[in-house]
Amino acid sequence: MAFMVSPRVRCVEEGRRSSADPRGRVPRWTAPKWSRRSSRARCSAEQNKFWTVTRLRWRVNEECSVVRKAFLEAERTTGRRRAHRRPVPQPAAGRRGDCGGYSGWRNAARSPEQPRWRRRDGGVVAVSAAYPVESIDNAARILLMLVDRPSLRVADVSTELGVARSTAHRMLTTLQARDLLRQDARTKGYGPGPALARLGIAVMGAVSLRDEARLVLERLVEDTSETAHLLVLEGTETVFIEGVESHQVIRAGLRTGQRGPAHATAAGKVLLAELPREELRRRYPGARLRGGTERAVSTRRALEAELEKVRETGYATNMEESQRDLCAVAAPVRNRQGMACGALSVSGPARRIEAELALLSGAVAAAARELGTRLG
Repeated sequence: MAFMVSPRVRCVEEGRRSSADPRGRVPRWTAPKWSRRSSRARCSAEQNKFWTVTRLRWRVNEECSVVRKAFLEAERTTGRRRAHRRPVPQPAAGRRGDCGGYSGWRNAARSPEQPRWRRRDGGVVAVSAAYPVESIDNAARILLMLVDRPSLRVADVSTELGVARSTAHRMLTTLQARDLLRQDARTKGYGPGPALARLGIAVMGAVSLRDEARLVLERLVEDTSETAHLLVLEGTETVFIEGVESHQVIRAGLRTGQRGPAHATAAGKVLLAELPREELRRRYPGARLRGGTERAVSTRRALEAELEKVRETGYATNMEESQRDLCAVAAPVRNRQGMACGALSVSGPARRIEAELALLSGAVAAAARELGTRLG
């Protein structure tokens, strides 16, 4: 008795093409699960794929290793390395493996001229003087030029750094945007900015400025019998960085470390008067001002008019503008470049300050000049 075998089953058993499936593929539902030949084919295909991928990974790793060794060799021969890269371990002459791995190389002897490196886990510093950052170096050179020159021009910076004038102008405007430099509206020259002054105060504060200011403030308190402070400008606020309190029973208290609105304080007005009009409007973009009592100026136009009077007299007053029944007089402290790096003020009860305003303004101005002379 003859049995008929369908073309599809014959394709499964013999693995040949059939007219029922011209491409030689068998639908999954027709392939029996117990077929040994189909399971072997699936296993063989998975193994081939695995070993193909593995060989490809080996090849890529080998090529990357060759490239990395070439880069390290080039860096070692030129003597220029990146800060985040560890020096290449050099095995000692003799048997192979004398380096002892990473720990052995780390403790190996170094030549004196070999740069030392700091790792993230707290090793030695990783700075090579042979690889400076050009942009930072140029910015530092521009700031150091202010030691010998009170004002910088684009042409001077271009000649000093050996760059185009457009590049020098961008460097200066970048430093100006960070308040490290300040442009004179009349001469168009660039001088030290308020941020540079604050940096100098922060660096010198613990050693020079605060020590010198302390002596001047103590003498100022003896002469005026009122509380005296040294203040700096930060944005649109004044910061009290040093002070000496009066010995009178009714007196103004110390405010060291505190802040206040610059437009409502005597020291703030003195320091704002040193800024060009463009810089003043950048710090006060709105027409209305906030802060202080009802006696403080409340508009930018009124502030600009007040600052014109301060430029004429050389000192500023606070007549109950920051706090009721409290008045103050302030004068700028100028360095040898003529820039105001801070301000001295005396404050006390409104009745006493108003009665002795002329005497106090003269004493504060003299003390500010003395402090500027001490600072050089």
